[in-house]
Amino acid sequence: MKIGVLIIYCDELVRYLEAVKKCFDGYDKINIIKEYFTKTAEEEVRNKGLKSMEDCDYVWIPDADEFILKKDQRKIIDAVKDKKYDVVMCRIIDYVKENAIASPKRKHTPIILVEPKKVFFYDKRCAYFSRPLYSDVNIYHFSCLYPKETIQWKLNELQKRNKKDYEDCLKVLNSKTEPLDIPNEIREYLKEDKC
Repeated sequence: MKIGVLIIYCDELVRYLEAVKKCFDGYDKINIIKEYFTKTAEEEVRNKGLKSMEDCDYVWIPDADEFILKKDQRKIIDAVKDKKYDVVMCRIIDYVKENAIASPKRKHTPIILVEPKKVFFYDKRCAYFSRPLYSDVNIYHFSCLYPKETIQWKLNELQKRNKKDYEDCLKVLNSKTEPLDIPNEIREYLKEDKC
């Protein structure tokens, strides 16, 4: 089975990009696209990126600040080997401090793996598909750990393009927290890249 990785990012949100690339290394093909979502819709960029990866059976689509442990990646790949799923969706854990996550956890289950010829994104990370797998694997999400000025830039951009995304981001940033250590595997990726 041929597996690809598609990572989309913009200049201001690159702090974790190299660590995410290491997290998802070892697959058959990687496509990293730099884009500004104020100029081009996120779903357009995702669809264009997937088009270039149609020779893959499945494609990981993490954001440039999302991690999945290697053992969990293998678990997901094992689950899709018979190709009966179009997408895999996972729970997300939002780190808001180095060893603290947003509480309660969001119900949001973003798409993280797709069969590129069978999925079409219509709104950011929302897509048309028919056969989902809802996995118990966690996506470790670091978008709230950027420096304050980067967070402010992100909020300003979200406010320009989508009120709901802006409000969701504020809700996560201002949520109560509960302790949760960053998994050692992810710490190693971050340490290697001095994040």
